[in-house]
Amino acid sequence: MGVGVKRLRKKQVDAKILSVNITVFTHTTPNVPSKDGISLILYYIVRELGVTHTFHVVALDQSPDIAAELNKALDQQAVIYLHGPEAAKLVPQVVHYPRLVVGLIDAQSLKYQELAQKIPGTLAKRRWTKQAAWWSEFEQTQLSQVNHIIVGGENDRQAIIRHVSAKPFISVIPNGVDGDYFSPDPQARKELDVIYSGVMDQPSRIQAVVQFAKEVWPLVRTQCGSSRFLIVGKDPGKQIVKLAKQDPSIVVTGFVPEVRDWLRQAAVYVSPLHLRFGMRNTMLEAMACGLPVVGYAEACVGLETSPIRKVSTPRDFADTTVQLLHDEALRLQVGSLSRKYIEQHHAWSTQAKLYEQIFNVCQS
Repeated sequence: MGVGVKRLRKKQVDAKILSVNITVFTHTTPNVPSKDGISLILYYIVRELGVTHTFHVVALDQSPDIAAELNKALDQQAVIYLHGPEAAKLVPQVVHYPRLVVGLIDAQSLKYQELAQKIPGTLAKRRWTKQAAWWSEFEQTQLSQVNHIIVGGENDRQAIIRHVSAKPFISVIPNGVDGDYFSPDPQARKELDVIYSGVMDQPSRIQAVVQFAKEVWPLVRTQCGSSRFLIVGKDPGKQIVKLAKQDPSIVVTGFVPEVRDWLRQAAVYVSPLHLRFGMRNTMLEAMACGLPVVGYAEACVGLETSPIRKVSTPRDFADTTVQLLHDEALRLQVGSLSRKYIEQHHAWSTQAKLYEQIFNVCQS
């Protein structure tokens, strides 16, 4: 087995019946916990489908012999699954292979357009604008020739459709969540706190947290003086750390061993992002823990029918958050609906089956 290649063994995935051979190229070996959502998605796909299918994972960050691994997959007539944007860049080498599946997850052209338009900073704006142009051309020239593409939301699907000419088959498979792990704990002591979680060094999250702290949180505090704003997640940027120094009601935890414990003890989850691509794993985790969620409507991609309280302005955000903090019955009702929604629409056992259907079609 070459460098950068990891076959997930039986102790990791209980493989019993071999059906489809799937060679996965991805940016890093999937593990839990993971810093990024793309790796986390692959982990659960393999965990759920490894019972009946064989996965051979090639991690690009380990400098494998890519040509050799591609040739091996072609010789074995395996399904080749390019998972994530870095792996998708391999498309030109196998674009005409009939068993090729590309899992972009997010439409990269849309992602970088959104970042360039909504995140301040001249240098970053130039970089993201350049990335958006590169991905727009890539989607038009390369993805047009791919048989099957997977994205996480309808906005992402529409963005790719606008660029491709041959109209490949594009499936929308929303993210899942581990509902056994992220679950309510009736014994947890609840505080009237507001929480936001995630890896906190991303520019989009830094901007969202800072704006929420300046535009929304003061309005909440005037009516909920004992509540705290919990910012939970590793690698908080300097701007986020500064918030806690300026306001004692804001708590910045940095890395915590179990985000789940913090979710279970909070009262309301807030998602102050404005970006219109992808789907927020952190919102799904909060809902799975039985928390009511408040978020800007434009960022609730694929969650339009969910019980998330969708708002459009900072004042709406504050008023909705205050209402939930003041009304325990409403808070419990929305939290219960959130949990049921996750069980019905975002269980990984269900989402992984959608990937399986695509792999089976490609293999046949």
